[in-house]
Amino acid sequence: MKKIILAFLSFILLLLGGCGQGEGEVMRLAYQTSIANAVVMVADKGGFLAAEGLEVQSQILNSGPMVNEVLAAGQADVGVVGDVPAVLAIAGKLPVKIITAVGGGNRRQRLMIPPDSPAASLPDLVGQRLGITFGSSAHGGYHRLVKKYSLEPEAITLINLSPADMPEALAAGEVDAVLVWEPTPSLIEDKKLGRELLTLAETDNLYPMVALVNTSFARQHPEKVRAFVRGLIKAGEFVEGEKEAAAGIVAEITGLGPEVARKALDYHFFGIYFSPAILQGLEDTGEFLVQVGTIPAAPDLAAAVDTSFLPEEAVH
Repeated sequence: MKKIILAFLSFILLLLGGCGQGEGEVMRLAYQTSIANAVVMVADKGGFLAAEGLEVQSQILNSGPMVNEVLAAGQADVGVVGDVPAVLAIAGKLPVKIITAVGGGNRRQRLMIPPDSPAASLPDLVGQRLGITFGSSAHGGYHRLVKKYSLEPEAITLINLSPADMPEALAAGEVDAVLVWEPTPSLIEDKKLGRELLTLAETDNLYPMVALVNTSFARQHPEKVRAFVRGLIKAGEFVEGEKEAAAGIVAEITGLGPEVARKALDYHFFGIYFSPAILQGLEDTGEFLVQVGTIPAAPDLAAAVDTSFLPEEAVH
């Protein structure tokens, strides 16, 4: 049924788009299987990019660093990543510009504890073990959280885990809590392995997903980049207005159950725009990466932003 929905949606969009614009060279798009990339998934597989006249060759990868790798190798023209890979791309001097945010949200980063845990706030985890992915946006959020609660980062023992291993580790008692982004928290709840203690809405970072475009591609094909942005905007409107259908597309790509995908969508914002808050969030992430020794110095992220492909009203 989901495949029928996808095919029908693509057919309708192609009719609406007519012959489209910008015929010619294929645009190579890379993005990861993260719920936060729902707008890109819908734009790509739902036919919104095709309706803008774009011929897209997409690579759907398992992580942001993998997207950076194909960008660095010249195997992608556009990549969509989270805040940490975006900062690393700029710090690593990849030939890319940040052209827009495509979603994100601090509520999507959730700290989960076992159902019977007596913990009521972060200080209750002092001396306990917290599963987290080192160097991730959740790791950066942890540092912001402990600062808010006047705790030292070492007050809680951090255990490096991949999101895929967190539900089992929590259920087995290998950790006392996990801090991770969607859809892992919703999967934990769906399997009745844990409950939410708090979210990173308690911090002042939006943890955005952003689109990176190869500078040479943007210079040679500005009309394609603008068409890409238009497709994202229309896909974003679809995700916000048609959550059930959008969840079906996300489920098809990620392998999640439609119910879990639908629930996880509600923890995100989906908007194609750029603002001082987005830039500040990226800059804060850069400072965190310096703090933990991932990069020697924070890059000039403001200089890496090019909002010229966005409509005027999308630049705040």
